[in-house]
Amino acid sequence: MQLVKTRRWLFCEVLNCIINRVYEREDEKKTPILYVYVDLQDGGKKFYYADKEKKSFVGMSVKEFEDRFECYEEDRKKNHGRPWEVQSIVKEDLNKSSGKIIGKENSTERGER
Repeated sequence: MQLVKTRRWLFCEVLNCIINRVYEREDEKKTPILYVYVDLQDGGKKFYYADKEKKSFVGMSVKEFEDRFECYEEDRKKNHGRPWEVQSIVKEDLNKSSGKIIGKENSTERGER
């Protein structure tokens, strides 16, 4: 069971959590915007997107989010639909490390040759 602390300082069970990217429907360039979808047992479904101007995440309802944003076609194909609509949920322990190294330090940046 995954628990998160809410604004009321209570703990809720997370039924589903997705972090991915979308774009604004009216953006012809389809600039990626980071979003977080959370389905809490006691708090319901909610979206948060990264607002560059406010420099914070902004929360909105599912309807507001779906009216404003769209998934990339490759993400829809990969997930067989929008990621937050997919019924089969893979539960994993978010406290465990994958053991993979994500970044690699470049020795020339430190002045070495």
